Amino acid sequence: MIARPKPNLALITLLTFVLSFVFLIIRYEGELSNTVAFTADYWEYHSLAVNMLNGYGYKTGATRDFKSYKFERMADHPIKGRAADYDELYKEFNAGPVTSFYRTPGYPLFLATIYTFGGVNPILVKILQIMLLATCAASLPLIGNYYWSAKGLLS
Repeated sequence: MIARPKPNLALITLLTFVLSFVFLIIRYEGELSNTVAFTADYWEYHSLAVNMLNGYGYKTGATRDFKSYKFERMADHPIKGRAADYDELYKEFNAGPVTSFYRTPGYPLFLATIYTFGGVNPILVKILQIMLLATCAASLPLIGNYYWSAKGLLS
């Protein structure tokens, strides 16, 4: 019987990570700006993180001027919002800061941690999230190989 060579799992994982990362960067290229959409949940999570970073605690809304949050108006975007929604959100934002435990603390803490090291630069978060997604994709061949050997690695 001929011995089959063992696959180089490190190389397969690295290639899967790189291909996934490049694909995701290309896929989300249009959304990789250094701003945060001022719509839906985005503004609350982001303002929580920026306010925590600046020592205001777990509060949503304005503690500084609107531009310092690096928001981007998305009111005219067909999926992300309408003009009426934008006006209401803008009023709600400027009424702050408001202590609110409506949002879970994990994601704002994740954002605030990144902002601690890289400043309030949402593009760093976006790239890190793409890297985390590529890491998940790269782990799939390892998991498949662990449970189902060569068949799992290929699938």
